[in-house]
Amino acid sequence: VGTTLASLVASQLVGRFGTATVSSITTLLMAGLLIAFAQAQSLLNFCLFSIPLGFGTGIIDCTLTKYATAKYSPSKLNFLYCFYSIGASISPLLMFISLNSSNDWRNGYELISLIMTIIAAITLIALPFVNKYSESAEDAETNTLIISLEKDRIVFSPGELIRIPAVRSACVLCFLTAGI
Repeated sequence: VGTTLASLVASQLVGRFGTATVSSITTLLMAGLLIAFAQAQSLLNFCLFSIPLGFGTGIIDCTLTKYATAKYSPSKLNFLYCFYSIGASISPLLMFISLNSSNDWRNGYELISLIMTIIAAITLIALPFVNKYSESAEDAETNTLIISLEKDRIVFSPGELIRIPAVRSACVLCFLTAGI
C-alpha cells in the first residue's frame, strides 16, 4: 500500500523539495522505522509500521530512478541496479549473521537502521553541495508522466493516468504481489 501511494506523490515531493532533500529525509525516516520494527511487540505494530516503510521505499525508488534515467546513460543505470542488488543481497546476510550470533532478529533491524542512518547523515551533509548543482526548473517539474512515442509526446496527469484500465490493473497486480 505504501509503495503504491508513494508512486503517486513522489514527483510532487521532488518538484517541491528536490531529489537530494527528498532522498535524504526519506532515508532518515526509514532508519527510524526500522528501529520501530526492532521494538515492535505485536503483529499489528509490524503491519502499521510496514505502510510508512513501504511508502519510504517507494519514494526512494521513484525519486532515484527518475533522477538517474534523466541524467545518466543506460550503462550507468546498470551500475545503479547492480548496487541495489548488492544491498538487497547483503541485508538478508546481515540478518542471518545477527540471528546466528545473538539469536535475536531485533539486532538485525537495528544494524540495518544504523547503516541507513549513516547513509542519511552522509547525504544530509552533502546536501548543500548537491543543491549547488540542483536540477533545473524543467527537471523539477515532474507532476505529469511523459511517455515518448517516437516523435509524439503523450502527457498524463496522475488523475488521468489512474483512469486508464490497464494502469488500474497494474496497480492491483502490484498490490497483490507486493502487498500480500
